[in-house]
Amino acid sequence: MLKFLGMAGVLALTFCNTATAGKALSWNLSRDMMIGITTNPTGVWAFMQNTSGIDQPANYTLLPQYYSPCFVNTPLLHCWRETDANGTYPVVGIAKKTFTYRLTTHTQGIPLLHPGLNIPVILRWKSPINGKVNIMGRVSDIDYISGVGDGINWSLKNKDATVIKSGTLDNGEGAAFSAHNIVMRKGESLYFSVDMKNNLNSDSTNLDIIITSRQ
Repeated sequence: MLKFLGMAGVLALTFCNTATAGKALSWNLSRDMMIGITTNPTGVWAFMQNTSGIDQPANYTLLPQYYSPCFVNTPLLHCWRETDANGTYPVVGIAKKTFTYRLTTHTQGIPLLHPGLNIPVILRWKSPINGKVNIMGRVSDIDYISGVGDGINWSLKNKDATVIKSGTLDNGEGAAFSAHNIVMRKGESLYFSVDMKNNLNSDSTNLDIIITSRQ
């Protein structure tokens, strides 16, 4: 949790110090999801999956159903996910309060992503502006159970699915990432995806992203 707060705090200080250079704009995933996620898309964010096996944005589809609670045993987590009939995963959600379930702590206000079986879970940001944007974020595999699961693969991609940043994490690992001066046109999208490695066990992933621009 401190790592997430530290990333946001550093960015806030940097952003405030440079705001005089132009009109300051920002989009904070955690803040926006805490306001509410009962619609999909919600604001500039959308919660998606790719069941096609072909990694092109045209194949990404919205997660079909909102659940609150997300699952019977997670009353403090609300989410968008696949239906029970289709296997329940992928999931994009957020905890209303911090809780622990099966040794995994879900922190209040930090978005949660979980892929499906060979189905990446995808977060889309659709640009409301023309101009350059900067991205700072942190991604963490939050499952710590020894010997269960093998971690996740993650990537940040542009409108054509070209990889901007990517990485791989073992259980319990995290990584910060950033990208600068990405040229966007209004209506174009960026995509953050999380996918399983060789198995789907223990792939709960925390993600926070702040996107900024000066106009």
